[in-house]
Amino acid sequence: MTDLDALYAAVLDRPDDDTPRLVCADALDDLMTPEAMARAEFIRVQCELARLPDEPFVRVAEAVLAERLPRMSRLERNESRDILLPQCFPEARARVADRDAKRKELRRRERDLFQSSGPAGWWANVPGNWRSTGDDMEIHATEGWRFVVRRGFVDEVRLPLAALVGGVCDNCGGTGLVDGDRYEQSEPCPDCGGEYGPSDEDNPRGVCPGTGRTPGIAADLFRSHPVTAVRISDVEPWVDLADPDGPESHAWWRASSWAGRRWEPGAEGNDLGNLPDEVFDAMAALCPERVMIAGGPPINQHIAFPTRDEAYAALSTAAVAHGRRLAGLRAIVPAD
Repeated sequence: MTDLDALYAAVLDRPDDDTPRLVCADALDDLMTPEAMARAEFIRVQCELARLPDEPFVRVAEAVLAERLPRMSRLERNESRDILLPQCFPEARARVADRDAKRKELRRRERDLFQSSGPAGWWANVPGNWRSTGDDMEIHATEGWRFVVRRGFVDEVRLPLAALVGGVCDNCGGTGLVDGDRYEQSEPCPDCGGEYGPSDEDNPRGVCPGTGRTPGIAADLFRSHPVTAVRISDVEPWVDLADPDGPESHAWWRASSWAGRRWEPGAEGNDLGNLPDEVFDAMAALCPERVMIAGGPPINQHIAFPTRDEAYAALSTAAVAHGRRLAGLRAIVPAD
């Protein structure tokens, strides 16, 4: 392992800490190559943007007043806040203007560096075809796939659940064979590199080596980037309205107990709250007090939340925990 590899490992281990990222940027600068120095600057620019305060004007004025109070005479301090605060407005306006100008310049430099980030080493194991330059730097692959870059690395991903955990091969439909107009007779599923793609725009996950299944990208992605949020684009929690007088319940179900079968992408009902065992287990470990069992054969395990937002937040946390486990990284303890 090189020194730079060790620094990358520290970034992955401590995704909420800017210090390893900035040390990594210093090491990239030491390589003295244009690509490495641009990467280093990009990390610094994004970290600085993340640290810029974004308080509303009144809060800035209150901060100015708090700084002035110790220097005021007792008579001045006895004035009402309604008199003292407006006196701070000119300085507050100047501070906000300086802050906004700095953010604008950093955003401009961020976009320039991001648009020039052609080398694959910047975004290892991220299948992307084009980039956008809004407030978030995003790498887009195919429909339903999005990778958001913050503080120099991929921080948030949006993708189908099967892309994360693996599933049926899009090319052969799980049979391991292909036929039809493209081939004269059935033969093993071709174009099999054993790696997720994108091999082409229609199949960004790559295809199976004749097994009928494709690997998920979770392990490779989490070994390469300090991802802290995963938004699954093709599932939603089950909403229980059985009791019209009671509150709604937004639940995720263990698919194998609900249907007595392995979770598969595209299977009937999988978009209505059913999760593969490995993701359900990760969620259950994070909130064991919420795991519930409904009676009747087969036994149905589910995890319920009072709101849709809480259910999606729990799925994101569980997906991150699953990805970090596959990548051999330590678990991140969610903040209370």
